[in-house]
Amino acid sequence: VGNLAHYYAGISYRGLGEYEEAINHLQRFSTSDRMIGSMAYGAIGDCFVQLDDLKQGAEYYEKAAKYGENEFSTPMYFMKAGLLYEDLEKYNKALKVYEAIKSDYSDSAEGKEIEKYITRVNLAL
Repeated sequence: VGNLAHYYAGISYRGLGEYEEAINHLQRFSTSDRMIGSMAYGAIGDCFVQLDDLKQGAEYYEKAAKYGENEFSTPMYFMKAGLLYEDLEKYNKALKVYEAIKSDYSDSAEGKEIEKYITRVNLAL
């Protein structure tokens, strides 16, 4: 119960705009549930983005994408990571996650639009 309280507290603090406190709680949360774990990593990524730490945000979005792989959240988190990698001018990393969406999640909403992102990154390279 205490462990789950960290998740709820972290999500609540994120909603209140207290991002450092949210990260503190969410990093202390652990679960074997792949979907909830993925959402927790994604929430940490959101907090880092709000704190202007795009590098950490992108890394947590990738963790979220890989932790609970599924057709819904994985391409969403890969897309978030890719956009941040582009902002950081880490085009090879952006291309890697975009290619993962294209090859493994082409039927997702992100997959249907991914070609333009791949083209943009290739032009930047």
